[in-house]
Amino acid sequence: MRPPKALRLAIGALLLIAAALALIAGWYATWVSLTLPPTFTSTALVAPPGTQSDVAQEAERIRSHEILLPVVTKLNLQREYSAELHAPRELSAEAASQLLLNRTTIRPIRNRQLVAIVHSANDPSLAAKIANAIADSYIASTASGLAGTATPATRLLEPAQPASHPDRAKRLLPTTIALVAAGLFAVGGFLAILRWK
Repeated sequence: MRPPKALRLAIGALLLIAAALALIAGWYATWVSLTLPPTFTSTALVAPPGTQSDVAQEAERIRSHEILLPVVTKLNLQREYSAELHAPRELSAEAASQLLLNRTTIRPIRNRQLVAIVHSANDPSLAAKIANAIADSYIASTASGLAGTATPATRLLEPAQPASHPDRAKRLLPTTIALVAAGLFAVGGFLAILRWK
């Protein structure tokens, strides 16, 4: 049994209203993403010691404050992040370390004994400098732990380079999602109205 005509028209109208709202959200997401400063990403590759199964454990170790706090100190990220966030006072080392962790992706590379250290920043040089500093801090940490053993040392396989272009994919993702949703709602609304007339 088909639903009453009034219900079909109401469903169609609601879907069209949802499409309009999704279009407005898409416009707003585009406006916001274009007004934000561009983000640049740089990647450093390190080859940790041990076996392939140890790589995930080493990636977790790189995320630790033991590795990140020296980077915060070396690059004076407390001051850098405080200025960027317009903080009334300088961030603590722990807060800056947490912010550093939030902006950094540490991931093992599947089927290879490598870890990618990916950092995003508004300045391409800073993104590369931070990714390389994290790699250096990790290498120094493993070198001191392996002193006097026969285990091979961690190597920086590929230092991070400043990105030449901002990350456009991240900026356009909300717009794309909103436009796809608007299209689906619009098609559903038109079908609900036209098909059941």
